[in-house]
Amino acid sequence: MPVVAAAFLAEMCDADGEMLLSTTPEGAEVHELCYAPGAPSREDGFFGPGGAHQKCDAHSYFMVDMPRFCCKSPRIEIGDKSFKAKSKVCGDVMAEFEPDTQEIKTIRGPSTTATTAQLDMLASSGYSKEMPSVFAMEALESAGMPKPVTHFRCQGTSGTLVRWTHSEPPDKAEMCNTGSPPVRGAGYSSWFCDDSAVEEHMLHCCTVRGHIQCVKALVNVQGGDTCKCRGYTDPKLEDTSPSTTQKASATAFLAGLSLRWPLRPLAPSRRIAPRDRCRHHGRRRFL
Repeated sequence: MPVVAAAFLAEMCDADGEMLLSTTPEGAEVHELCYAPGAPSREDGFFGPGGAHQKCDAHSYFMVDMPRFCCKSPRIEIGDKSFKAKSKVCGDVMAEFEPDTQEIKTIRGPSTTATTAQLDMLASSGYSKEMPSVFAMEALESAGMPKPVTHFRCQGTSGTLVRWTHSEPPDKAEMCNTGSPPVRGAGYSSWFCDDSAVEEHMLHCCTVRGHIQCVKALVNVQGGDTCKCRGYTDPKLEDTSPSTTQKASATAFLAGLSLRWPLRPLAPSRRIAPRDRCRHHGRRRFL
């Protein structure tokens, strides 16, 4: 392949689209959608054919973060027999158990910067499966607040991944079904895990001439040489302390709950391989 063509392809936007973030001289954020064969940056001198770049309507950008918390080698024990799961076992809420104090707290779940009107638009525009779980958002209202494990019931639409702060052997975790007690107790029915992992699933959305569009990648096109990729991650390496923003997001979400939103489980998120997500040097990329 000619060098010029190879260089062009390396700088091309993803076919699934990218949300480009830039700022005006006055500091206002500008969001723009870019699709292959368009190039991500004005500095590249090429925008591709018509439609490759689409400018978002002013103040219409929002994000929806829906991570999945997955159990590695899930199995359930009944009597003296162990049964392995036939498919992936993941929840939409994550909690942390402290064995010394016998307390548990919710630490992470979905979040969004969308307004009620934007979420209504998202639900009615073919993205209903991308909606945050209402039940997971309810769990986040008390995020970061330790409770006695005997008073806790697992939450979320698809359950709660519970991990131990320390254990022997290390990395102990369980996938706790919604409504059941974690760790032990009457009705205990958790999946045992050898370890756990987080599948990041984030959408970046805006309206273009009033029509909503969403993509999975956000790219800062105004310099910086750090590339931040988020895909299949190790929860032990994350800062999982629930932020004020995340809890406020949950509160706002529930306060504006519309009956038009479908109360349904989240769609399985595709695993994002990190193989080439950072190929654009000189720009920040967030997944």
